[in-house]
Amino acid sequence: MKASLITASLLFAVIATDTLAAAQPSGTAPQGNNQIRVRVYDYAGVSEDVLRKAEDVTTRIFQQVGVDIVWFTCLRNGKFLGRPSCPAATDWTDLILNVVPRAMSKGLAKKDEVDGVAVDGPDEFSCNAWVFFDRAKEVAAKQLLTLSNVLGNLMAHELGHLLLGSYSHSITGLMRGGWSREEFIAANRGELGFSEPERERILKGVDARHHASR
Repeated sequence: MKASLITASLLFAVIATDTLAAAQPSGTAPQGNNQIRVRVYDYAGVSEDVLRKAEDVTTRIFQQVGVDIVWFTCLRNGKFLGRPSCPAATDWTDLILNVVPRAMSKGLAKKDEVDGVAVDGPDEFSCNAWVFFDRAKEVAAKQLLTLSNVLGNLMAHELGHLLLGSYSHSITGLMRGGWSREEFIAANRGELGFSEPERERILKGVDARHHASR
């Protein structure tokens, strides 16, 4: 789901200082024009095992379209982590992924069934996304799915918005806006992914971020 900066203002008041500052370019790009770096801010207290497995799911989805992800944990159990766990952001290929509980997601979503948001920034490239952990837990429990699979696919969806840009929802598949039971079951089976047109747009988007960071 996409959201405007105005919609996100309530949550920005709490965490924008860290996330937006980290997203500003200040150095050299990661090696490889198809690599992105994702900084995870876990405000929801996700278990280390679930989060690691969810990251693995997201990694596999992006590897299928030729994009590599390097993960960094920047906040866990309410504590901000410094280097080496969370090195300074270097350029526009550094993305911020916030995993938040319901209390924080209310400032971003108008409906309980929303799974997350990717925020349009003031610059050419958006770098901030949010995934709603309580929503992932509820879906996994209700439909008897694996939590890490659900969370990993939702993470891939929101990061997909950042790399695809505006108007990036699709009619079916991973980037569909508002998943049905069928999408969640497919996600649990590892059957969701980006379409060929989305793959091309993502690769162009990642390449553009690298060029803009030089």
